[in-house]
Amino acid sequence: MDNKPEIVNLPFWETLRRSFMYVLARPGLFFQVSAIWFAFLIYEILCGFPSACNFSPENCSGTWQQNVAVIMLSIASIGIVISYCREIILKTPLNYFSLNFVKLGLIYLFYNLVFVLIVAIPSIAAIFVFAFAGQMLNIPESVYLLALIFPLIVIIYFSRVLLVFPAVSVGNLRLGFKQSFKMTAGNANKIFWGQLIMMVPVIVALFALTLAYRAVPQPGMVTNLIFVGLLYVFSFLNSCLKASFLGHIYQYFTFYIKDYNQ
Repeated sequence: MDNKPEIVNLPFWETLRRSFMYVLARPGLFFQVSAIWFAFLIYEILCGFPSACNFSPENCSGTWQQNVAVIMLSIASIGIVISYCREIILKTPLNYFSLNFVKLGLIYLFYNLVFVLIVAIPSIAAIFVFAFAGQMLNIPESVYLLALIFPLIVIIYFSRVLLVFPAVSVGNLRLGFKQSFKMTAGNANKIFWGQLIMMVPVIVALFALTLAYRAVPQPGMVTNLIFVGLLYVFSFLNSCLKASFLGHIYQYFTFYIKDYNQ
């Protein structure tokens, strides 16, 4: 018996439109899933706003406070993505103080690490082979820049496994990396570029925020609080946008391919 899922075609622009509109039409949901994480601003105030280094890294020394700030924002991002995906797929909010959140968060983090390895190992191998061949053939050093295309190709190709993240968010652990890869056949470019396009508004906003911060002669406590607070807002918004896209593509593929649905 051949249980290979049928190939479905993700409607790229329609999925992007729905994903963007879902976030824009629900500002209350953004506040609901992200409000608790603004408590991390207390740490920023007590430690002298280490996240301000995102605006002016040349004045930062890479202290442990900055590393902790990065970890805290990463934890917040995972929590927001999980909760937002659950709202889209299950219409059920996630209790951040439950053991279920801890469980799903740890699994989500583990899957992130696995995804990094899936992308990193073939990328490094391809770059190594390219560099070795370049030395053997005496290729000019400028040509070595072409090696940067290998990680991009690998990331695009393995974007097909990204369904595991919304699946983890709703507790559907039956849908693993292998199943996600099968279900999304033929849609690697759509998934990769879709995720990237969802991030564009926040990237532009953060760039403008950086320019504005650097234009301030001597930022004080109030200025730092405002800018770091906005950094949190845009970072959390970015998590919601990515989660919206992941949640919608999960709904699409599991609707047409029932084998791995919850």
